[in-house]
Amino acid sequence: MVMKKLTQCIAYKTLIKLASLIIAYMIWNICMHAIWVEKTIRIPVYVYNTPENMMVHTADSIQITVQGKQSALHPHQLVSAGLYINAHQCTESVNWIAIKESDISLPHNTHLVHTYPSTLAITTSTSEALTT
Repeated sequence: MVMKKLTQCIAYKTLIKLASLIIAYMIWNICMHAIWVEKTIRIPVYVYNTPENMMVHTADSIQITVQGKQSALHPHQLVSAGLYINAHQCTESVNWIAIKESDISLPHNTHLVHTYPSTLAITTSTSEALTT
């Protein structure tokens, strides 16, 4: 009789410990994915749609501050982030382009807070100008 009660007590305590552990994990998991954070990172600048006879020079990267869920701002999620500039609209000489959120590729569940610089200088020249 005593042995049976002892076994039941141990099983009951083990069940309570296991349930507590599962509940604690669920709470931790919810909190880790629900926390919103801000992160400042450097992203590369990509220039596309460049005419064949045009040379384009600009900064290699810019600094941005993004906000989002902690899981979305994990470093492996931010690898694909970048600023994409369409060079087809550029004229020969120095072009100042205002950086917009639509020009920046960001992971889902994030948004742009700030860019530094807020405008980007793009210097263009034609290949003919370089050979003369």
